[in-house]
Amino acid sequence: MVLNIDMAPTLLDLAGLPIPNDKDGRSLVPILRHPDTQGCSAFLMKFWRYFPENTPNYEGVRTQRYTYVEFERGRSPWLFDLWNDPDELVNLYNLQALRETLRKMWPLLEDYKAR
Repeated sequence: MVLNIDMAPTLLDLAGLPIPNDKDGRSLVPILRHPDTQGCSAFLMKFWRYFPENTPNYEGVRTQRYTYVEFERGRSPWLFDLWNDPDELVNLYNLQALRETLRKMWPLLEDYKAR
């Protein structure tokens, strides 16, 4: 997995320019040169409500297989299995069989939020 915030460090790296330490993202040049190189294993997602959008603010974490989202107010969390539901149409949050997955996603989200 790679993110759009990786574009600036990648372009700087390709141009032979230093990447500032305070720059978000990372260069994708190692992945471009060696396609077997691992991208990121997870990333933090954030959404801030804007008018006229009615979706509340949320934070979530995305891994290779799952998307887990917690909302700011009132709405139940979301959990999607991207291997079986890449369009994120079926919320699996209340599925008892995935309780162990949720026990792994909660601390992962908290860790990313603390960074």
